[in-house]
Amino acid sequence: MSESQQKLISCLSLILLFFLACGGDRNYVSPERLIPDDLSGQDFSYGNLDNRNLSGKKLQNTSFEGGLLRGTNFTEADLRGANLSALLDKANFTDADLRGANLTGARVDEANFARADLRGAKLDGVCYLDTAIWTGTQLDQKWMRVIDILQAEIKEGQDLSNKDLSFVCLHRIKLRQVNLQNANLQNADLSVADLKQANLHYANLSNALLRNADFTNVDLTDSNLKGADLTGAILIGADFENANLTGVVGLDVSRLETEAKSIKCTIMPDGKIKVYDENQCKAQ
Repeated sequence: MSESQQKLISCLSLILLFFLACGGDRNYVSPERLIPDDLSGQDFSYGNLDNRNLSGKKLQNTSFEGGLLRGTNFTEADLRGANLSALLDKANFTDADLRGANLTGARVDEANFARADLRGAKLDGVCYLDTAIWTGTQLDQKWMRVIDILQAEIKEGQDLSNKDLSFVCLHRIKLRQVNLQNANLQNADLSVADLKQANLHYANLSNALLRNADFTNVDLTDSNLKGADLTGAILIGADFENANLTGVVGLDVSRLETEAKSIKCTIMPDGKIKVYDENQCKAQ
């Protein structure tokens, strides 16, 4: 099939899907019944497909990137390799095949993935994993562990040391006094998170999104924050001794000097150590 023919099918399918919102005479056949069963490889990027019925459809490598798919029915659909980086709140993926699908940055608040197959799927930055339904879902081990942690509700003072939470959406999460020593939080979204008095000793926070997070009295000694975004973060009493802040953005260094508990031996955003102690600074 030529590229022009593929684009024509995509456009016609979108027209049929959008027509659903327009009502019409009840004697007419539902446009959903006219939609082809095989829409593999089509491009529905940035389209509004809220509450549509795509159950049982073949949608391999189809793109829904940036789209609105809230409440959309994908029951038993074949979504292998599909791009679902979209708003998926309350979407139904029961018994769907999502192997190798890309859900990067999607929002899945109250979405239903019961018995769906998500092996090999990309879930980096997916938000509201804790409110979605995962009964009987097949997932890669890392994401099974992450979802178990989030759905159990993290308690104050809980031990999450050495856990792999890289690329996990932890937006607005409460992690007060939680032990995250040596945890991997690389590229995690901790924006507006409450981390008061948490232990992040030796934690990897490189490239993490830490905007407006509260690090009051947090232990960040020996931590790695290379390339992290600390815009608007609260750093009062935080201990940055021997931490690596190379390339950090959004950090007011003068405020850090006055508010942090310690910046001794800390590698600053410019790659230099501002407070050096040859007897205490470790080789970095």
